[in-house]
Amino acid sequence: MLLGACGGDTPAVPSAAPAVSGLPAPSALVVLSDAERARVPEVLAELRNGSFSRSVVIRDNARVLLWLAETSTDPSVTTAALRGLLTTWTHSPRYAERMALVSPEYATIVLRRMGDDHPGVQAAAIKASIKCLLGESPHTGVAARLSELATRHPSAAGRLEALEALWHSSVIVETPSHIAPFVAALDAPEPWLVSGSLFRLGAFGAGWPDQGTLRARLRELLAHVDPGVRGRAATALSTIVGPQDADRDAVAQAILPLLRDAHAYPRSAAATALAWLDYRPAVPELVALLDDSASNVYDLRDFTLLDGTPGLSHHDGSPWSRVDDAALRALQSFSSRLGTRFTFDVQHERVDTDLAAAAAWPERGTRACGRSSHQAEPTGPRAPRGKKIEGHEQVAASRDEDRASAPAARAGAQPGASSCPAPSPTSSSSSSSSPPRSSSRIGSRATSSRSLPSVRCARLRPRCSSLA
Repeated sequence: MLLGACGGDTPAVPSAAPAVSGLPAPSALVVLSDAERARVPEVLAELRNGSFSRSVVIRDNARVLLWLAETSTDPSVTTAALRGLLTTWTHSPRYAERMALVSPEYATIVLRRMGDDHPGVQAAAIKASIKCLLGESPHTGVAARLSELATRHPSAAGRLEALEALWHSSVIVETPSHIAPFVAALDAPEPWLVSGSLFRLGAFGAGWPDQGTLRARLRELLAHVDPGVRGRAATALSTIVGPQDADRDAVAQAILPLLRDAHAYPRSAAATALAWLDYRPAVPELVALLDDSASNVYDLRDFTLLDGTPGLSHHDGSPWSRVDDAALRALQSFSSRLGTRFTFDVQHERVDTDLAAAAAWPERGTRACGRSSHQAEPTGPRAPRGKKIEGHEQVAASRDEDRASAPAARAGAQPGASSCPAPSPTSSSSSSSSPPRSSSRIGSRATSSRSLPSVRCARLRPRCSSLA
C-alpha cells in the first residue's frame, strides 16, 4: 500500500547530520532528471526571505526541493527547501495529483537534516518530518528521533519543536514511547514548554501506562504560578479522567477552586473542565460566573523558537474569549444531559448584548431545565458566527492539507456550554464534545439586565439543590 512508502524500512542513517556547514551530503539519494535539473536555477532565483515563492513550490518541483534539501551547503537554501517539502509531498494517495508521494528517500534526508548543526535547518527538518508520521504506518525511525529530541534536545525550544511534530503520530494513543516526552515536559522550568505539552497531552494522555503518577502531576500543576499552565492542566486532567472514571469526583473537587482563580483564563478553563467531567455540584458557582465578562485570553511571549523567531503560546478560554461565555457553554453542556439543551446564539457585531441576553435566564432557562413543553428538541451546538474555533481554544489553522488525516483521537475538544443546572451528580453520562452549534436563539435582541450573582444563585438554589 502506498501509505507505507514513508513508513516502510529505509536504509539506516546517522541520527546527526554527517555534514559540517559548507560540505555536501555524502551521497546523493535524489537523482534529478534533465528536465528537473534544468529547473534548479529557476527555483533558486525565487528564494525570498528564507522561503521559496509559491510559484515554484509546486508538485513538479517536489524532487528538486528534496534534492536541494539534501545537497545544498547554504543553510538558507536548505531551510527554504525543507519548508517547501510540506506543501509538495504527501503521505496519502488522495492528494497524489497535487503532491508527490513520500518516498523512503524523503525520510532518510529528513532524518539527516534533523541533526544539522544549524538551528534553522533543524527546525525546518523537524516540521518536514510530520509527513512521515501520518497514515497507517508511521516511520519508526523518524518517530524515535523526534522522541529523542523532544526529551534530550539541549534547548527547550528544540524540545518544543519536536513535541509539536511528534503529536501528529497516527499511533500516539497506543504508543507510550511517543507519549513519554510530553509527560517529561511537565517538569520543565519553562512555563511555555509545560503549557505546550499540556495542550496536546489531553488528547492522548489516557494511553500513558502510569496513570497515577501522571494524574498526580497534573493536579500539582493546578497550582502552578503561570495561569496558562493552571488552566491547561485542568482541561488536560478532565479529558484524561472523563466523567465515568472512579477518580472523577476527586479530580473535579481539585479543579473547582480554579473557578475563583485571580486570572480569567483558569476560571474559564475550569468551567470547561468541570462540564466535561459532568460534575454537577459546580453548577451554582458556574451560574455566579455569568456576571464575569473579563477577557479570558492569555499569551506567553518571552521566549524564542528554535529557528530564532519570537515564540507565542496563545491561550483562549472560550469561543468569544470571555468568562461568561465559557460559563454559559459549560452550563449548556450540563443542560444537554437532561435531554433538553439550553441554547443561545451570539453574533460578532453584538457580543455584549447577546451574551447578556443568554445569561438572563432565571425565567427562561429554568423553564428549559424543567423540560417545558414548548422547548425545542435537543440539537447540536452552534459555532459562533464570525469567529473560527477549534476545541476550547483559538489555534492557528494549518495550511497543510494532510493534517486532515491526523487521528481523530487528538481532536479531543472539550464541550463549551450555555446555562442550566443539571441533575444529580451521582448519575453521570458522557455526552458530545463537539463545538457549540445550536438551532435556536434565546433573546438575541433582548437587553435584559443580569441580576447579581447572589440574586441569581438565590433564585436557582432550590432548583439546584433538588437536582444535586
